[in-house]
Amino acid sequence: GVDDRSWRLPVEHADECGGVRQSTFEPTAHFVVAEATTWSPGWTYDCPRDYHWMTTAEAYATFTGRPRGASTGDGTFEYD
Repeated sequence: GVDDRSWRLPVEHADECGGVRQSTFEPTAHFVVAEATTWSPGWTYDCPRDYHWMTTAEAYATFTGRPRGASTGDGTFEYD
């Protein structure tokens, strides 16, 4: 789609990474900071160029069921 930044963090508030962060858990996933903290279902959130939005199935497969890092012994894990 079009690289429409209107929903993203305003340029004057962005850091040297432009408000985009690579996941430390899953290097193929990135997080993008939005200007607003409320999801508006009727709004168009164009995906940043060269990326695609994960489907629910992709996110579930990526972020669940695969703990990485050292177990703390109480059923939780510490991540780098």
